[in-house]
Amino acid sequence: MIRINEVINVLENWAPPAYQESYDNCGLLTGNSADEVKGIMVCLDTTEAVLDEAIKENCNLIIAHHPIVVSGLKKITGRNYVERVIIKAIQNNLALYALHTNLDNIDSGVNQRLCHQLGLENAKILLPKQGTLKKLVTFTPIDQAEKSELHFLQPVRETSAITANVVLILRAKAHLSQKPKPIPLLEKS
Repeated sequence: MIRINEVINVLENWAPPAYQESYDNCGLLTGNSADEVKGIMVCLDTTEAVLDEAIKENCNLIIAHHPIVVSGLKKITGRNYVERVIIKAIQNNLALYALHTNLDNIDSGVNQRLCHQLGLENAKILLPKQGTLKKLVTFTPIDQAEKSELHFLQPVRETSAITANVVLILRAKAHLSQKPKPIPLLEKS
């Protein structure tokens, strides 16, 4: 049984929330991350039609590129499509998750895929995010090195804002842990 938070951990290891722009609203927008995943639908925008299809196909997690709510809602009365989507998602226990500018700002994200499809070479991120790297240094006895490494890395892997941005140096052990490999969400058609 896979829980929504497990899917979120994989997504956030790949595209950390720290990489989103200040104006964005990435992450879990509705739903309970402890719920079991019944099915996943991936879309560009979460529309009423997407929700209808998700309900029909028994998908309770919708992963969208664009967040349905960007700047907050003062009222949720159903007067526009954003409010109707939120109401329907909550009524049908659907989790809405968005990967927007955090996915745009990684070297294996949307822009990289577009460059690849266009045949562009030597592509790079024009304005890389600054201030997202954290360094953690620890010292441990040689006989406790492996246990210490596992103790330190587990919480880091589950802390999305610094995942993949932590450099762990164990003086007693001369290797660095491998970064998780990104999951290719887009396949060439």
